[in-house]
Amino acid sequence: MLNRSTETDSAYQQSWNFSPLSKLQLGIIIGILTVYSLIYLIYAQHHLIVLYIMTGLIFALMSLLYTSGILAVTYMLIKMDKLEKEVENCTITKIAINDAEIKVVDK
Repeated sequence: MLNRSTETDSAYQQSWNFSPLSKLQLGIIIGILTVYSLIYLIYAQHHLIVLYIMTGLIFALMSLLYTSGILAVTYMLIKMDKLEKEVENCTITKIAINDAEIKVVDK
């Protein structure tokens, strides 16, 4: 007999994590951000080109995030409108099925 409690426990524990990423992935991301911040703070103070390039990268990333967020919300609004129509059709069909009478015919 298989013991599925470990699968269930790990899925339950994973649902309570702060992030769906593993600790290794989070460590890599934090390391990259730390190195980027140190370069930005140390070298950008003395080199104007580095300041412009790194600020441009931050601007591009933030623009990408905001644009993708706005597009995601727009997509959800469009899908919700279509979903409401489908739910309305399903509800009408379900009511019609519930109102039907069942008759047993003997042969």
